[in-house]
Amino acid sequence: SQSMESAPLTGALDILQLSYQSTSPTLDNKRDYPRFGRTITSDAAIGAAVVELWVELNLTYGAVLYVSDAYGIGYAEAVLVAAEEHNLKNTTEAQLVVKTFPFDAESDEQIQRAVESLKQWEPTNNTGCASEEGRYGCSVNNILFVGFDQQVEAFYEKAVKQGVLVETVPALVLLSDGVSIIDLEKLTGKARNAANGAARILAVGGQNSNPLWRNFTTDWTSTPASDRDAINELLPLEWQLPADFFND
Repeated sequence: SQSMESAPLTGALDILQLSYQSTSPTLDNKRDYPRFGRTITSDAAIGAAVVELWVELNLTYGAVLYVSDAYGIGYAEAVLVAAEEHNLKNTTEAQLVVKTFPFDAESDEQIQRAVESLKQWEPTNNTGCASEEGRYGCSVNNILFVGFDQQVEAFYEKAVKQGVLVETVPALVLLSDGVSIIDLEKLTGKARNAANGAARILAVGGQNSNPLWRNFTTDWTSTPASDRDAINELLPLEWQLPADFFND
């Protein structure tokens, strides 16, 4: 990402860098990126949310197909770490098995190989069958796709062709925030049908489109000084504002 390219330089020059869009967990490494900050959560939190959803749905396996760049690698690693942490904390429960399938950003052939590998592995999620209220059916294909642009169309076309996404087997397909509505609108035929019901996992930070952020910025001026000071103290020393910064 652009932040990963610029953050080492700004760190070396002791210049603070603040991003509203960079989500790679790698940027949390303060040794390599000492002056980097962000107003959006990292993919480490997104990975934990994905695993929490899978566990809540009583799924026992998850497949992660991801583009092998800094964004995709960080995203996949975040899911693996979250799954491992869950398994360590819940040793008496069914373990969550997560397997990853990388592909190159510019290669449809690698996407096809990733889908073929998934098809060969493809275990069955037994979630209690439809007889249990609030559960999915007996088997569910559970896939997280991390990619963007033409990779989305290639993934769905290959998944339909290889029999990974079929009408007879329910599927939970989660899409990373790299997947746009425009990417999905390009799908046609069976690939478009297969995308019905997919869910995008979005992290929204300090942007006007985020109502929580709008409320925060609107209410900030009326926030008691004691509350502002408490928030200020949570920041790293070099990020803290002077005590009289908001004084008239």
